[in-house]
Amino acid sequence: MKKFIFILGCVTQLNAKTCEFCIPEIIKNQKVFESQYFNVLLDYEPRVPGHLLVIPKRHIFKAHELSQGEWSELGDIIPKITNVCSEFLGTSDYIILEKNGFNAFQQVPHVHFHFFPVHSEAWSDIFDIVPDPLCQEDLERQVVLFRGYFN
Repeated sequence: MKKFIFILGCVTQLNAKTCEFCIPEIIKNQKVFESQYFNVLLDYEPRVPGHLLVIPKRHIFKAHELSQGEWSELGDIIPKITNVCSEFLGTSDYIILEKNGFNAFQQVPHVHFHFFPVHSEAWSDIFDIVPDPLCQEDLERQVVLFRGYFN
């Protein structure tokens, strides 16, 4: 059965060929950690320093579609990210955000979990802003830095 999604007034078929989280170049350029079922990417429009995206390699739309194995592995990845943030960013406080469906404001039709390390930011400092994209040089520098943190 084919799935279709509604984006900006258009209906678009959900598939891995057009999904930004399935594009090999994006994964290669932003990946800081990889497991059997997930890629962890540095967000190119970070809301806070260390804003990461935990994305299943399998192209699926909503969280309830994750397999038991994927859920189990996600349970191993979150503490790993938390340890990295605690050791290298100086905080073990975080927000995990995941949205399911367009009525829930999901913008990319591929399930993903935002991981926001939090220091003393107010909610509005994180969510009531339009984040600036990182320039290519800053993105590359931060990806290399985070890859080192995960090794």
